[in-house]
Amino acid sequence: MRGLRPAGVEAGAVVASPSATPEGDLATTGSAIGPGTIAAAAAAVLVGGGFLAFAKRRRRTS
Repeated sequence: MRGLRPAGVEAGAVVASPSATPEGDLATTGSAIGPGTIAAAAAAVLVGGGFLAFAKRRRRTS
């Protein structure tokens, strides 16, 4: 068994293990949404909530 190696790999070559990926041992979900997109969505929700609160307050005083 010691002499077996994957096809196309020379003797003495270092073969990367599956956990030698940039993600480490964590599973990848394929999501392309980054922290910036999430922050922009949260800011949009907060701005929308502010507009709703302002409209409700303005309607109460009228």
